[in-house]
Amino acid sequence: MAERTDVIDRSDRALSERLELARQGFTGQHSLHAKNLRTGETISVDRDTEVPTASVIKIPIMLALYHEIDSGRFTQDQLLHMQESDRRYGTGVLRDLTIGRAFSLFDLCRLMIVLSDNTATHMIARLIGIDRINELLRSWGFMTTELRYQSWEPHDPREYAVSSAFEMATILEQLDSGDLLTVSSTEAALAHLAAQQDHSQLPRWMPFHEYAESSGLVNEISIWNKTGLMQGVRTDAAIFAEGTTKWIVVSFTRDSVDRSFRLDHEGILLNARTGYAIYETWGRPAHAKE
Repeated sequence: MAERTDVIDRSDRALSERLELARQGFTGQHSLHAKNLRTGETISVDRDTEVPTASVIKIPIMLALYHEIDSGRFTQDQLLHMQESDRRYGTGVLRDLTIGRAFSLFDLCRLMIVLSDNTATHMIARLIGIDRINELLRSWGFMTTELRYQSWEPHDPREYAVSSAFEMATILEQLDSGDLLTVSSTEAALAHLAAQQDHSQLPRWMPFHEYAESSGLVNEISIWNKTGLMQGVRTDAAIFAEGTTKWIVVSFTRDSVDRSFRLDHEGILLNARTGYAIYETWGRPAHAKE
């Protein structure tokens, strides 16, 4: 097991103990920052360390795209043709489609977020420019978060993209508050995150039904999130809302000896335990705690 560099920073002893228990046996490193937007409470674990984001970096890419839409550089219905050089494997569906097809920027962004489509991501990053994406991040005050993209299949996940738990949580908070984009672009970005289909990490055990609209079930909680995975890395960045309470959780795991891509990967399960512990403290309805 790697030597611990992550220390829980919060005064709520019960929650701190639950989070410490959740990390027992985990072989890697864990960075966490969570904030209750109603009360201002926070909890952090190694929040400022530069860590690999995996596909959570697609949130800042999306924000850069909508910033450029707001500035008039692009439009949501603008078409982009897929080239052979755009084809990327891993998550997504565009990789299997015919080269030369045209997709709107809205559809590419939706695929980038809801299916973590790597080909759609490459097309958007190619259009905006990696340097421009990072320039916007710096202009917003985010000095750690960076899309590097040095290699599509990097030996070190940090060669793809990095951030810190605190910066990514702040990015989500500023998106939610409308500080980064226009009202229409903020709504569009949040709608993409709400449609995201992977809830296997932070929300894994929360009372959320994937097909509530078609099944007649009622969701007690709302979720806007983006996950990521690479070998030894599992990441999730999310906004949650239940009743009048809204909170943000960013949980980045790395350096796990588990190199698999199973749904019971130890990093996924650590993020699930983390998300549920915070939900029970901040979000679970009072009547359900009795």
